[in-house]
Amino acid sequence: MRHHLITGMSILILLGGCSTQVELIGKSAPGVISFRPVQGQKKPDEPSSLPAHLVLDDVLFEDPSGDSVLDAEESGTLTLQVRNDGLGTGKVSVRLTPLSDVEHLSFQRHTEVGLLPVEEAQTIRVPIQADIDVADGPREVRVEIVEEYSRTTVPFTFRFNSHSLVKPKFRVIVRSYDDGRFFKGNVPDGRIQAGEMVKVVANVQNMGGEAEAVAVAVETKGEEGISYARDLQGSSENRFVLGKLAPGKNRDITFYFFTTSVFADPKVGITLRVSEARGRFGVEEELVFDIGQSVKTEDVLVVEPGQKRGGGVGAGGGFGAVSRGFADAARARPGDNFWH
Repeated sequence: MRHHLITGMSILILLGGCSTQVELIGKSAPGVISFRPVQGQKKPDEPSSLPAHLVLDDVLFEDPSGDSVLDAEESGTLTLQVRNDGLGTGKVSVRLTPLSDVEHLSFQRHTEVGLLPVEEAQTIRVPIQADIDVADGPREVRVEIVEEYSRTTVPFTFRFNSHSLVKPKFRVIVRSYDDGRFFKGNVPDGRIQAGEMVKVVANVQNMGGEAEAVAVAVETKGEEGISYARDLQGSSENRFVLGKLAPGKNRDITFYFFTTSVFADPKVGITLRVSEARGRFGVEEELVFDIGQSVKTEDVLVVEPGQKRGGGVGAGGGFGAVSRGFADAARARPGDNFWH
């Protein structure tokens, strides 16, 4: 039987779905191939024989309102720009450790970033969310950019403020009413009488924080002798969609009610139920119309634009200090206590 001498050759073969380079060796009988793995190959996750050196180039905090303050129900992003100035590939992760109360704040405590080759940079984004019940106050989180192979870290303290929710607060009033000649049975004297049809212009004003999907339902509480109409075409639709009501903003709604001529109660009660998207801050207000009396009307309040609450990150808030310390942070070693 002849044997073939095959040396000095290497090929790439596929084994179990993974590729590897092998070297053909020795004498082989026909139909038989002897091989061994080429020495010196490293798996992608194996440490380099040369060290990486991580440098933190930039830190940025972004939030939807753009004021560098994390408000209730907001999700901000801590963005880190990291580069490798070393001689070997680094394996990067980020650790966040709370240094203050972070109740109702959520963020990933440990994030695997992956490999960072020499002379390359990586943008790392860490979401930070505040839920509806977050409180006012300063927050501190220790951030460590870790090079996993050498266990060196680039640490700094991230400081920011959170703000509690400014709750919507609704004011409901009768802005105007009319018992005039649009109905022949009315006595247009400004007094509510049994047997009259009354046009009501009610107003809903938001005296608190931002409100979404505001709606108003008008109810007569099922009292006998009282009928409701949305308009003079007789629509019984009692739900008014106002949509978004920013702080200080208001909207009118118009509807009609009619009492029979034998209505015996001394007053008419119309209930307005105001709801909003969260389902937590609605109100129920009863508008009272006394029979035989005129109706007290009110004006919409003039609300000055609210001043945006300050106290965000910046000089003295933590970011200014971090920016000035990048060079020191990049030189930090395990056990260094960078930032107090």
